[in-house]
Amino acid sequence: MGLKNLNNSLLAKISLFSLLFLQIRNTFPVDCGTPLLTPVTSRVGQASQDFAVIGVGVMGMGFAENAAEQGVSLALQDMPRVYDEKLRIVNTFRAKGLDVVLAKDAEELVKSLKSPRKIMILVNSEYVESVVKGLLPFLSPGDIVIDSANSHFAQTERLQMQFAERGIHLVGMGISGGASGARHGPSLMPGGTEYAVNEVLPILSKAAGKAKSDGLPAVAYMGPGAAGHIVKTVHNGIEYAEMQLIAEAYDLLKRGLKYANPQILDFFIRLNSVSPSYLLGATINILQTPDPLKESELLVDSILDTAKQKGTGKWTVQMAADAGVYTPIISAAFNARLVTALKEIRVAFAKDAPEKSIELPRDYLNESHLQNAFILARRLAFLEGFNTLSALSWMRPELNKGYGVTLPPDRQENYSFDLANIARTWREGCILQGLEVENFAKLFKETKGKNFALILEPYIFESIAKNRAALAEVLEKAQHLQIPMPAFGAASNSILSHNSALLPANLTQAQRDFFGSHTFERIDGPVGESIHHNWIK
Repeated sequence: MGLKNLNNSLLAKISLFSLLFLQIRNTFPVDCGTPLLTPVTSRVGQASQDFAVIGVGVMGMGFAENAAEQGVSLALQDMPRVYDEKLRIVNTFRAKGLDVVLAKDAEELVKSLKSPRKIMILVNSEYVESVVKGLLPFLSPGDIVIDSANSHFAQTERLQMQFAERGIHLVGMGISGGASGARHGPSLMPGGTEYAVNEVLPILSKAAGKAKSDGLPAVAYMGPGAAGHIVKTVHNGIEYAEMQLIAEAYDLLKRGLKYANPQILDFFIRLNSVSPSYLLGATINILQTPDPLKESELLVDSILDTAKQKGTGKWTVQMAADAGVYTPIISAAFNARLVTALKEIRVAFAKDAPEKSIELPRDYLNESHLQNAFILARRLAFLEGFNTLSALSWMRPELNKGYGVTLPPDRQENYSFDLANIARTWREGCILQGLEVENFAKLFKETKGKNFALILEPYIFESIAKNRAALAEVLEKAQHLQIPMPAFGAASNSILSHNSALLPANLTQAQRDFFGSHTFERIDGPVGESIHHNWIK
C-alpha cells in the first residue's frame, strides 16, 4: 500500500474512532480530567441489581446516588412522564461508574432485581397504596418491600397483613434528614419482621449516616409491625417542638426586643455553640440567606407566616393521648401551627389591638436566660417524645384496634421500643441530631432503659432545678411585651404540674360525678374503691 493510501486509511480509522468516542461521551458524559472508570455493563431486566428505589425525586435520587457510591447496585423507577429526565441523571451516574439502571415500569423494575427482591418506596404517603397495588402482581414470596413514606402506623400494619398473605414482607421505615440526609447519609428507622429487616440491613447500613463519635451507622431494628413508622412519627413530633421553640425565641428577639437581623443571628450562633443541633444550624443558615428579589434584605422576612404540616405532629399528639402520656410542649407546637393558618383573622384582630410601644432598658432580658430556657424546654420536649415511645411499647394490639386494625394472634407481639437504640439512630443524618440526642443516648445506655420516671433522672431533674427561674423570667418578659410563647409556656406549666403533689383534679372528678355519676375515690378510703355521691341539685 502506498504512503498516501496508508495515510488515508489511518485518517479514516481515526475519524471513525473520534465519532464513536463522541457518541459514547454524549451518552455517558465523563470528566476527561478523571481516570478511566470500569464500564458499567448492567442492563434493565437482567436480574442483576441488589436494591430498587421507586420514587426518585430529590430525596429518592439523592438516596440512590448515596447508596450507589457505597457499592450498592440499583434499579430505579418513577412516573412515565419523567422517564427521559431521570434517564439523563442515571446516565451521569453510570458515567461515574455507579451501577444504576432505570426501569420504565414496575414489571421491568422487578425483573432487574436479584431474588429475593428488595424494593424501597420513597413517595408521599398518600401514594403508597397505589404504588403497592401496581407492584404486587410482579412480586414473589420472600420479596421485601420497604415503605419509607411518612405513613400512618395503622396503614402500615394493615398492608403488612395483606403482604403476609402472599408470603411477601413489608418493612415500614422512617427516614430522617431531608434531601441532604438522603444524599449524604440519613437516619433510618426500619420495623417489621426481624428476618426482613436483617435482610435489608447490610444495604441500609451502607447508605445510612455514620456517627462521628464511634462510626456506627444511623440505622437499627425498631421492632415488629409498624414500629419504624411509629418511631418516625414521634421523631417528627419532637421536631415540631424544637422548631416552635426556635421560632418563639426568634419572635421574642425580633418583635419583642426589636433586635436587628444581625443581632438575632448572633444570638443563635452563640446558642448553637453551647448546645448544637441540626435545626439551630439550619436557622443560622436561614438568617444569612439574602432575598433574591429585594436588595439588602433576608428571604425569611418575605415569607408568609403560615406554617403547613403533613400530619405527623397531629398523630404524635393522638398516639400520646391514646397512651395516656402528658405531652404539653409537643401539643402546643402542633396547635401553634394551626393558629398560623388564621392569617386573616389575626390581621383583623390586630387592628383592634395595636402593639404598644414600650421603651426597654438595655439589659431588659439577659440573653443567657433565654438560652437556658430554650435548652430546658427542648430537653423536656425530647422527654415527652421518649415517654410516648416508652408507653406505646406495650400496647400494640389495643393501639391498632383504636384505628380500626384488628391484629390476629400471630401479630400480637409488642413494639418493645429500645430507647437507647432509637436515640443512637438519631445521632447522625437526622433532623433531631445534636447535643441533646447525644446526651439522651448516653442516659439510656447508662440506665439500660430501666427508667421508672425519666423526669426524675438527674440529667433532667437537675436541669429543671437550675433553669426553671430563667424560663419563668423569659415568659414574664414575653407577656409584658405581648409576645406569645405557647411552647415555652407549656414547658413551664409542665414543670409546675409535676412539682405539685396536689392538683385540682379532685374538683374535676367531683363535677364528673355530679353530672354523670362517674364516681370518685376517697383519699382516706381503700385504693381503687369507686364511690358515687348523691349531690344536692
